[in-house]
Amino acid sequence: MPSNNAFARRLVSLVIVAMMAAGLAACQSSGGLLASGPIPAERRITLQPGGPHQGEADTGGVVVGYAYQLGPASDNSILLKGGVRKMTFRGESLSIYLNFLDDTGTVIDKKVLFASGNRRNVYFRRSSTFDTTLTLPPETTAIAFSSYVKPSSGRR
Repeated sequence: MPSNNAFARRLVSLVIVAMMAAGLAACQSSGGLLASGPIPAERRITLQPGGPHQGEADTGGVVVGYAYQLGPASDNSILLKGGVRKMTFRGESLSIYLNFLDDTGTVIDKKVLFASGNRRNVYFRRSSTFDTTLTLPPETTAIAFSSYVKPSSGRR
């Protein structure tokens, strides 16, 4: 009988390891840095010299107002200012991201521009703006904004 128990323990251990590996892989892919496909052309903001250039970007639930100006070609940077203009619904937290795109709309890199934290409605009590200078990854020809609003859990 001891051989059966040893086999069962090994089998259970193997199943647990496989489940943990699958779970970690799912976490990595769902919270991944890069988008799964190219950003649609209507959401891309093609970078132009000079400026400042300004506009609004609808990320699907959040409208972000922005102004950008490219730095000197030698430092390959972008000065970016803006903030939330409108939100479709409130949640527990808000994050706004800047996606750096190549000429096909594929995300090269992604940076956080604003993160409210996890306290309910905290971004309505403080300014939800950003003002930063970022280094452009090589091959960047456009940018796009994206956002994440964590839905309210219903607690008060």
